[in-house]
Amino acid sequence: MSFELRFENKGNVHLLPRGEIVITNMWGKQRGVIPINQDSNFGNVLPDSIRLFEFTWKGEASLLDIGRYKADLTLGYGTEQKKFTTRGTAFWVIPLKPVLIFVISFLLGIWFITRTVRAYVRYMLRMSGINPDAPQTLGRTRYVLGEGDVRIERTVSVAKPVTAGIRDLCQRLSGGHEFVASFKVILGFIWSYRIFFLSVLGFIALSMVLWWYVASVTTAERDFEITIDSGNEPVVISSEEILHQRVEASVETTSTEAATTEQSFKLDIVNAGHIPGQGGVLADKLAANGYTIDGLTADLVEERSVSVIVFSPELEVEALRISEIMGGVLLSAFADATATTSTITVYLGNDY
Repeated sequence: MSFELRFENKGNVHLLPRGEIVITNMWGKQRGVIPINQDSNFGNVLPDSIRLFEFTWKGEASLLDIGRYKADLTLGYGTEQKKFTTRGTAFWVIPLKPVLIFVISFLLGIWFITRTVRAYVRYMLRMSGINPDAPQTLGRTRYVLGEGDVRIERTVSVAKPVTAGIRDLCQRLSGGHEFVASFKVILGFIWSYRIFFLSVLGFIALSMVLWWYVASVTTAERDFEITIDSGNEPVVISSEEILHQRVEASVETTSTEAATTEQSFKLDIVNAGHIPGQGGVLADKLAANGYTIDGLTADLVEERSVSVIVFSPELEVEALRISEIMGGVLLSAFADATATTSTITVYLGNDY
């Protein structure tokens, strides 16, 4: 999603507006933060002029995190007396393929629930002596009780099919069978009531899907990427960098040996796990051990379950040391004949 912000300076002095745009989904959960002039990417706004700020937000790929989004802006400006202004806008994220999958799944779920409930009610009625396929007579019929007449009422119980099934199972197992025979009896019982058990499994599956949806859309934070078009070369900032700047991580130094020589290789950190901000925590940790972090990004597409350190073969000693600092992360060497710079890339997974 692309954003345009215009700031008008009606005064006679230069102004440097600074602030941020916070993007939230329809559940109120943060999905992005766009910093404005935090590093003076745009600079001052001249007196009696309007300056255009352009940004692009790219969120993490999520099948169900769709719907209405809000972008709320807060700007501060002025030198002697700080002033603030706020604005907001809304937009929709409705990708076609996920929406079709969601609609089809929802309709299939409604169809399944309807058919299951109808089948259960029909079975319950049959057990109570009522034929659900017989034509029903509308209206009321008045009966006059005479001498010697007996009133017989039929009560339909919702739990009757379940209790009948339990009694049936007890009768089948009442013969004192051995383990193998009892197992065969239970399998035969499950096959006899397969519609019921398939319905139960279907309800469990639908409940798990609903829980997955709620957990997905109510996740507090997700990874994102911001592109700032400052007129020159666009500046790309990942969520890991923004979170690293906003939150001062507590650094636990596991090695007292600091690098005494200039770092001769490129060290990048890519957060591919499900917890935003972990890359910044690791960056502080490695910096405390003498390393210089060249890149701090987040993987918006692939989520890794296991962390891994990918390194140029000649950097095996340094990669092993970083692995020890991280508590024994897996190592993977690669050889790239076209590479001009030795690199170590740390991919953080859900296990870190």
